[in-house]
Amino acid sequence: MQLDQLINRSERSLIAKIKSTRRNKMKNKLATFVLSAALVIPGIIASTSSSADAKLTQEQTQEVVQILNKVNNPSRNSSVKIKSHAVYGKAGVSTEKLDKKGEQSNYLMKVAQKSNKNSQVWNITRRNSTYQIKIQQHNSNFTGSYNKINNDSIFTGKFLTGRGNTLIHFVQEDDNGYYAVHSGIMINGNLFRGEWYDSSGDSGTFKLQR
Repeated sequence: MQLDQLINRSERSLIAKIKSTRRNKMKNKLATFVLSAALVIPGIIASTSSSADAKLTQEQTQEVVQILNKVNNPSRNSSVKIKSHAVYGKAGVSTEKLDKKGEQSNYLMKVAQKSNKNSQVWNITRRNSTYQIKIQQHNSNFTGSYNKINNDSIFTGKFLTGRGNTLIHFVQEDDNGYYAVHSGIMINGNLFRGEWYDSSGDSGTFKLQR
């Protein structure tokens, strides 16, 4: 019985020490932050208080922001940032929160804008009907879609160059199970001619030009 009491007393003592250590760490962090704020912020305010419209310099603003960032949870994605081109008054600091999702959206927007700049419009003629296809080329590969008509078909293909000739082959497909295979040869830099076959059993010749 005495042994059990001794063990329980030791456990309680150990738990108390752990809690005390945690409290001391939190107090030290808080004291560090309060000391930093007490030393830096009054000096900034004093240096700008001579005029009612006094403005913080960018260096001073950065000092304030560094202190404010200490309050934030460091595990968060967002942080306080400064716009270098702006000037701020007594109300002080411009904040701009960026997270990974926002950065990804910006990246995808830039990629889409770049793709639009690199896209070219070609005209494809089959069975005496001509339609526009907007094509984005990626090295020797390309993707495309119809332009200015209500058709959700996707084109994927490749340019092949060898023995002095450039060949082209590409597939048109849609969500309804339609496929059309095209194979042709370049007549000049702006014109391909060839043949096509589709999953409906139709076939014919095509002309692709820009």
